[in-house]
Amino acid sequence: MDHQAIAQILGNYGEFVGAVAVVITLAFLTKQLRDSTRSANATAHSQRTSRNIDLMRWIVDSDVARTREKIDIGSEVSPHEWNKVRAVDHATLRHFEDLHYQRSLGLVDTETWDANMRGIRNMCSRPGFRE
Repeated sequence: MDHQAIAQILGNYGEFVGAVAVVITLAFLTKQLRDSTRSANATAHSQRTSRNIDLMRWIVDSDVARTREKIDIGSEVSPHEWNKVRAVDHATLRHFEDLHYQRSLGLVDTETWDANMRGIRNMCSRPGFRE
């Protein structure tokens, strides 16, 4: 066997090894991308949960809850009380805006979306929300 034939055989082996390395790299990158997507989804879910907890704390805060009750029955409320309720409503709407954006990216499942839509419909139906 001459040098040219040996070089050809070594070149063929090198090309084969290179192709295998490319396939292994693509498999690794696919796994990394899948893991990264899972991590992003978990982070987004965790942030939504934290935001929901914060909103619930604000909503059930005794001052805000008491003011909402006054608004619901048509009692007088002070400008300060209105501002607190509006701030909570504004934060809640921002939460729903972010949820809508995450839904458009496919990061929010249907069950979570439907539950939150029931919540926003309920919020928007309150007498004080429309004033």
